[in-house]
Amino acid sequence: MMKRYNKIFVIACLFMFASWAQAQQVNTLYFLENAPMRHTINPAFQPVSKVYITLPAIGYTSFGAGNNAFNMGRLVFNDPITNQTITALHPNAQGNLWKQLPKTTLVNADAYVNLLGFGFRIKDSGYFHFNLAERIDAHVGIPNQLFGLVFGESLTNVDLSALNVSASVYTELALGYSHFINDQWTVGGKVKLLSGQAYADGRLDNLKLHSSPKEAYLRGEGELAFAGLINGATLPDFSGMEVVDYLQLIKPTELGAAFDLGFTYKPIENLQITASVTDLGFIHWKNASSGRMYIDTTFNGIGDFTYSDYVQDGVFQLDSLLSHAGNTLVGYADALHVEPLVSDKFTRMITANLNVGIDANFWKNRIGLGVYSHTRFYDKHVTEEVTVGAAFRPCNWFNIAASYSFLNGKWSNIGAAIALATYDGFMVTVAADYVPLSYAPIPETEIYAMPYKTKGLNLAIGLTIVAGTNNRTRKYDRDKDGVFNFHGFFSFKCNCSCSEFCR
Repeated sequence: MMKRYNKIFVIACLFMFASWAQAQQVNTLYFLENAPMRHTINPAFQPVSKVYITLPAIGYTSFGAGNNAFNMGRLVFNDPITNQTITALHPNAQGNLWKQLPKTTLVNADAYVNLLGFGFRIKDSGYFHFNLAERIDAHVGIPNQLFGLVFGESLTNVDLSALNVSASVYTELALGYSHFINDQWTVGGKVKLLSGQAYADGRLDNLKLHSSPKEAYLRGEGELAFAGLINGATLPDFSGMEVVDYLQLIKPTELGAAFDLGFTYKPIENLQITASVTDLGFIHWKNASSGRMYIDTTFNGIGDFTYSDYVQDGVFQLDSLLSHAGNTLVGYADALHVEPLVSDKFTRMITANLNVGIDANFWKNRIGLGVYSHTRFYDKHVTEEVTVGAAFRPCNWFNIAASYSFLNGKWSNIGAAIALATYDGFMVTVAADYVPLSYAPIPETEIYAMPYKTKGLNLAIGLTIVAGTNNRTRKYDRDKDGVFNFHGFFSFKCNCSCSEFCR
């Protein structure tokens, strides 16, 4: 019994930790004004510190994983008829899972790893940024009817053309500048040079499946493309790979460019409107190859997944089902014919982002409330996340924030972030959008440690060296006697250096 649920748990984790469209950018960072890496969201944002230096890797890394359809609660749940714990493969749950899925399940994973970065203020109005980072972006699209076939439905005229997979790895060299025009307007821009290391893409132009419990007829065609270190020319028949010269990794041959543009606008003192477009660009892959693939076959087996056939001594045998499904997939693979890949050059857009925020600030900017929208554009897919957040900023060196993301929160996740620093020294930043609130026990245990309604997780961490304070954004006033006046709330007198520390 435990073995069965553990495998379901593994399947759920594979979906949950493979991101849906909001992974790479942690939205809760928007509400941390003192976090230097906010400029990755909007190039107009200026850090509080006069100078910052991001250390390699630990200076700033963000990653995310998840999907737009699956969580543990859709794979393991209580049977409304027997009130027993069952899986989505149980007869009482037949069809309940895949029929509730979106037309296309989007699964992606991405990461941003800082290699080198620094920034500095110019004459109290300008701010320069320099960043070198490694980026990974992967996407999978799965039509929901494919899940119907996996769970034993006999479907006809199934369109599987949304089935696709792609991944890219590239280095980003960015130079940005933000300019404070006046008390209302700040504008910023960033130019990026991109150097690609690897790219793979497989997509179907037309794939149709006609199936019954006895046989299935599959016909379609698509395109494969490889570039960089995994140039498809090294994989002529998918049976072996030639030795790759990994020195290509440092050769800037797969070049591209992108830019960020953004602004902040304050129509009144306590209200701010922000907008930016980031990662609008492309990579031109020269060391590349592509080819067509075709499939036209009829074979038996698909749709013949009867629950009772996999029950032995009253226990459902998941191993047997997976083995049967695996053999069926091998049948598909054997029927797939790929033309010899030919050298080719092509250009691919990277994933672009549109960020819009409105926030109100009170008590001399110590408290902030806002709404933030993050839209991503990848290939033909457009996805959006709307986040509401609140921030508490008593000092320039201490900011905390909490948020809730509507489209992926499901009332069981919250966002949380903190940025803490000494006046001149190290700043630690940690932020996440989907901190689970709903947990279930790990199978056959009483340990409640399994996120139950979470479709994905993301995290941003940073250890940054900061120096100086932007006096224009000082959070509160201090008179000559070292008395801190919190504008009618309370005051206290400081006779030590902390009055300087808390600017």
